[in-house]
Amino acid sequence: TEAIMRRVPARVIVDTVYDPAKPDNYLRRIAVVVRNEAGNGWEQVSRWTQLPGNAFYNQDASRKHAAGTITGLAGGASAGPYEYFEFNPNGQAAGRAQFVLSKGTLRGGVFEEAGSESRSGFFLHKMGKPTFFSDASEIPTP
Repeated sequence: TEAIMRRVPARVIVDTVYDPAKPDNYLRRIAVVVRNEAGNGWEQVSRWTQLPGNAFYNQDASRKHAAGTITGLAGGASAGPYEYFEFNPNGQAAGRAQFVLSKGTLRGGVFEEAGSESRSGFFLHKMGKPTFFSDASEIPTP
């Protein structure tokens, strides 16, 4: 929606940097950024959203677009690197994205999945249409 409204590329970013001072952020928060007016960086346009309870972003099962640094973030956020899902100004995803969440725990900066049967999430198709899944058997392997 942000990409369409602003007519600039937008990314949904996932915090994938473990910081011992803020362990609850690791694999557990997401935000939306858009290309800035100068076209040389990114501006955060949403608050960070924390995933609930024992839900974590599953890096291995997800099919992201890329990972990299994101410049110009507000609120003292680091430049990353973050994994991200990108949308063009028409709201189209750059290929099919697969965002997988898993139940689990974090021990010493390492995510331990409760089991692959605990996975859920959604696909984002090229036109931005989501398909949700709540059963791990519905997730194609990358």
